[in-house]
Amino acid sequence: MTIPANIIASRHRLSPDMGWLLYEVTREFSSSLEIDEVLGRVLSLTVSAIKAHVGSIFLLDADGKVVRSILARKDLPSEVRDSTIGAVMEKGFGGWVYKNTQADIISDTKEDSRWHVFPDDRLVTRSVIAAPLIRHDMTIGIITLSHPKPCHFGNRQLELLEAIAGAAAMAVENASLFKRVQDERSMLKRLDTQKNEFVSHMAHDLKSPLHVIFSYVELLHQFSGLNEEGKGFVKEIRTAIERMKSLISNILDINRIGMGIESEIVPVDLAFIVKDTIKNLQGLSREKGISLASGPGADLLPVNGSPVRLGQALINLAGNAIKFTPSGGAVIIQGAIEEGRVVIRVTDTGPGIPLELQHKLFQKFSKLNQKETRIQEGHGLGLAIVKSVIDAHKGEIWVESAPEKGSTFAFSLPLSMQ
Repeated sequence: MTIPANIIASRHRLSPDMGWLLYEVTREFSSSLEIDEVLGRVLSLTVSAIKAHVGSIFLLDADGKVVRSILARKDLPSEVRDSTIGAVMEKGFGGWVYKNTQADIISDTKEDSRWHVFPDDRLVTRSVIAAPLIRHDMTIGIITLSHPKPCHFGNRQLELLEAIAGAAAMAVENASLFKRVQDERSMLKRLDTQKNEFVSHMAHDLKSPLHVIFSYVELLHQFSGLNEEGKGFVKEIRTAIERMKSLISNILDINRIGMGIESEIVPVDLAFIVKDTIKNLQGLSREKGISLASGPGADLLPVNGSPVRLGQALINLAGNAIKFTPSGGAVIIQGAIEEGRVVIRVTDTGPGIPLELQHKLFQKFSKLNQKETRIQEGHGLGLAIVKSVIDAHKGEIWVESAPEKGSTFAFSLPLSMQ
């Protein structure tokens, strides 16, 4: 752990034994980022370092309201606990420390009006020492230590407590930030789950009316009374329905993949999937006048994965390459083993993609709107599906491309040793 400059400065001001104690205590503060654990650790280590009997620690919000606390009296019911904290902050020593932003000592509680006495308090307290926890000129907490004997604390302990409070404030702030990030991440995860459920239900609900519309369109198509213009309208409707069905299918696919594919994972030879992909897309490539072949590479490409999803990813990549490559061009699928990973590359001789647009490629519903490819662009989910498949396999995906130089879409997966 790197010790902050202000803590090092405080250590030099203290006596050697106190300086070493400060170093040991502050080093321990960074052992956890769980806020409750940090508060407990700060309190217990400080009680020990100052040689106090018991202590309490309050964590405050921006308005000075106590949002977390550890009290010296741990047996208090929650309703009594809340009123006790309120009294301490309003009438007691803790409130004085907060209002004055200052550490101080009460040598004898019987002679100092800053000490608030609770009628039912069975804890004997005669001397008290307290300090604010300050970060960025704001008091984020108060630590209070006590002892049953009067005049127990002196200036040496006060200096040490102030130095410890500075390090404790940093530890508490780090733990609070960590918790906030965790809470926000959990909230985003819940929202993402709810969004996926909503989209999935919506997509399923759209299937039924689309099926009905498609059935009636088929009847219209078979109706002999339509003229050529009417037949053209029916054809456009059928094309639009097919696009909608494809969009719904892609949305459902992304949601299913996002929910996890662990149950589909088996040993897979990607070399076989490459051959199968080329076989399935030969008709499409011939129709467009494009050469589709496999490049030189390893005969065996073993990974652990879902054969269906990996096949889907490779079909999408190769299908995209064929779609955007002009007639007379070529698409090559190549597999290799590199540095303990299986790497698949799909290379085309298409128009290429400018560097400034490449970051949009794997985003959902993203379209590049390039002049050369605008007409052929779909819903913007094909590459998003590929990325979700590769992510689900703990793989990496990337693109290498430049205008008029074609593109290479590649992904890598961990090599299976089975």
